[in-house]
Amino acid sequence: MDWLYYLLEANLYLLLFYGFYRLFLQNETFYNSNRYFLLLTSIIAFISPIMQLGLLKPAPVIDNVLYPPPIIYSNEQFAKITFAPVQETFSITDWLYPTYLIIAICFAIKLGISLFKIIQLWLKAKKAKTGKITLIELQEQTTAFSFFNLLFIHPHLAEKETVLNHEMVHIKQKHSLDILFFELLQIICWFNPMIYFIKNDIKLLHEYIADELSTNSGIQKHEYAMFLIENSFGVAPTPLTNQIFNQSILKRRINMLNKKRTAVWARLRLLLTVPLVGAMLCTSTMAFTKDYGYVDLLPEKSKITATVKQEVPQVKKTKQIAPKAKAVKKDQVKFRFSPMYRKDKETEKPVLAETRLIVINGKPIENLTKFYGVSNAENILYRTKKGSLAKYGEKGKNGAVEITGSNIKYFTEVTLPSTPAVEPPPPRQDKVRFPPPIVKNSKQVFLPTAELDKKSGQVVITEKRYILVNYIPVEDNNKFYGIRNIDGLMFLKPSEAVKKYGQKAEHGAVIIQGKELEYFKHVAVAPKEDQVKFPPPIVKPDNQTTFHPRNGYKYDGKAYIPVQIDKRYIVINGEAVKDNSKFYGVSNAEKITSLSVNQAMKIYGDHGKNGAVEITGTNIKYSQAISGPPPPFPTITLNRSDAFFLKIPNSENDSKTLTVYNSKNEIVYNDSDYQDNWNGKLGNYKAYKNVKIIPGRYTYLMKIQNDPKGNNRGTINII
Repeated sequence: MDWLYYLLEANLYLLLFYGFYRLFLQNETFYNSNRYFLLLTSIIAFISPIMQLGLLKPAPVIDNVLYPPPIIYSNEQFAKITFAPVQETFSITDWLYPTYLIIAICFAIKLGISLFKIIQLWLKAKKAKTGKITLIELQEQTTAFSFFNLLFIHPHLAEKETVLNHEMVHIKQKHSLDILFFELLQIICWFNPMIYFIKNDIKLLHEYIADELSTNSGIQKHEYAMFLIENSFGVAPTPLTNQIFNQSILKRRINMLNKKRTAVWARLRLLLTVPLVGAMLCTSTMAFTKDYGYVDLLPEKSKITATVKQEVPQVKKTKQIAPKAKAVKKDQVKFRFSPMYRKDKETEKPVLAETRLIVINGKPIENLTKFYGVSNAENILYRTKKGSLAKYGEKGKNGAVEITGSNIKYFTEVTLPSTPAVEPPPPRQDKVRFPPPIVKNSKQVFLPTAELDKKSGQVVITEKRYILVNYIPVEDNNKFYGIRNIDGLMFLKPSEAVKKYGQKAEHGAVIIQGKELEYFKHVAVAPKEDQVKFPPPIVKPDNQTTFHPRNGYKYDGKAYIPVQIDKRYIVINGEAVKDNSKFYGVSNAEKITSLSVNQAMKIYGDHGKNGAVEITGTNIKYSQAISGPPPPFPTITLNRSDAFFLKIPNSENDSKTLTVYNSKNEIVYNDSDYQDNWNGKLGNYKAYKNVKIIPGRYTYLMKIQNDPKGNNRGTINII
């Protein structure tokens, strides 16, 4: 539907320009200026929708945590859940494009017929060449008209100098180009009645110009008017030509001949067009959401603002001011896309499996074998088979992917998604503390918020956020039970969601993207013990308020010594933390933003080569240094003969990582999304993958996401 939104916006601007013309310029005698006004504003009306002023619409800032992270489930858990495929429902919008196209083709045929009639006259009549002008005799019609360099004229009129002078003005000023331009515009915007008025006004201006120049060559205005009246009756106008004897506009032409010339200062009214264009650019930026590519004329520049300084002993001694940011364009939310591949079982090489039509900024990819994917895209729209067939015909029979962006980068080789196991450093039993892990999953799941009705015992959907699946809004949240196989999941805070989608997103928004999405057919609830257990929705504040650096320490019997330092550039209220080894974290922050390496280097230069973290707040509290000896290791016995699973005490968290080491400090088992489901029989890591675990003493490390104090370590006796 991008094409429809673009056309409606362009025609709105065209209507405003034409309204300005009718109010301020129509009755003025500077005809050439009016002619160029109608031509240029018609072009500007179609350029304005693809222009924006980035300063008026800042890019959204994606914080570390806007909403709780999606709940990820294992394949075993999902094996007991049934899913419904994406339903392709009929919509009236599916018929808009074919209907628009059929009517536009009818107008194009009408234009072709008019051109054919002119060509037919040219072929049958006698012709005479005079310089660059071709004179064509009309035997059946007592009239004269021109089309480009062709002058159609009756023999007895050819002797009259007034007619020749009049038609030569049309030919020299190339008025036929104007008429052809508005005929093409009428084909595109046939639904806009203003096009018909503009087309008639441009023809009328042509006649005003020709009349004015003809009377300036010596003939009296009264005689010229009588000449027009005598020859205008019984003449049928031709749509594509400039015709001297056109009865329908004769009265207005004579009135303008006798009208007093407009004062020169009145041309200053044309300058009012400048604020009008500026208002349109502001409207295009702030009132319309662009799902297609656009040009940012004034991109927003990144700024670093220094707020109230925090007096903290660890930072106070080594104060360093963060370098000023360069005036660069602020990164917006970007997407990447890769065509589907599968691995050949014999050669282990990737084989192209993509059958969908890929369209980048309106241009289809002709050869998918040489297309490896793109990054830096601003929008990716996945069309169903039905929708792509309606838009692209047979090429879209397998669906389509529409990608837009002003600075898209192309991959030069095949990139396959991978999720390698996280390999943490081997722990030393009584010495190392680890930061919370970063859990990466190739697929994600989203469940709407729900609660149990105590009276009815039914689970009721309470989700109020505005949910979009592949940029198509969910019509009824009460019938949306969740979705899996998600490739991309983004949450917008209420303030950002309202700016982008209006008041319907007052509770925030959830944007879901994926190629093979599967929908839940019912509400996910906590069943009996032998069924899959679904945790209740997690309710957390919109913004992350605590931050801990990724530091590791060892205890030497007296104090903790740093052995692993967070290398990211940490900036608190505009001031950089110089010594990360003496920085233990903060709480009560108002905003915490993690920047990628590319983003950090744009703002902080070489300081951001390992990424950066920006923390702001008016009442930030700093964490104190770690003190006291580490707690002793607990010992757990895992009896495999009783079919027990390993359960680590005090690890009641949805997102946790379990790593198990043997006596050689080699990792034998690693699960970045541990669900208390390891029986201790087989390893899963590198050389120990699917290898039987021998009985003995092992070391474990349990990391709890976003809770470093909850990290757990100890020993396991596997028997």
